[in-house]
Amino acid sequence: MLENYKCVIASKSQIIEKWDEEIKKHNYSEEWKIYKEQSLSNMDTRTVYMGLLDGIIITEATAIISGKDKCIENKDDLVDNGKVSKLYKFMENDLKSKGFKSLTLGVEPKEIRNIQIYFNWGFTKYIKTGFCKYANGEVAIVNYYEKELN
Repeated sequence: MLENYKCVIASKSQIIEKWDEEIKKHNYSEEWKIYKEQSLSNMDTRTVYMGLLDGIIITEATAIISGKDKCIENKDDLVDNGKVSKLYKFMENDLKSKGFKSLTLGVEPKEIRNIQIYFNWGFTKYIKTGFCKYANGEVAIVNYYEKELN
């Protein structure tokens, strides 16, 4: 079943598809159309990740990667200046409180600094190596690691 599931960095067309689904689900609300516009106008300050099952978007997460994002609320002390770790801890604690027992992540071997950070955060159990195809067609080697949530 999960063989048909893959995680991707979303392309602009996938982001538009997801927003169009949300707008339809919310009865073509003008408010949701504004959310879509705001999201698309901030694509250079965000990375959108999606989970696809049989090519259908079933989940997504957005990482705000710059304090220059015009629409993020409460961004003080969360974005820029190494604040990713604060946001990560918030996410980890939230998932742990919901009963998750471990977290996994993928990182390209060339991302030495990120590997060091993830190791310090407890991602020390190597799971496997795989390939990730990005929206631009680039294929990258990705190593996957796990962290137990105690």
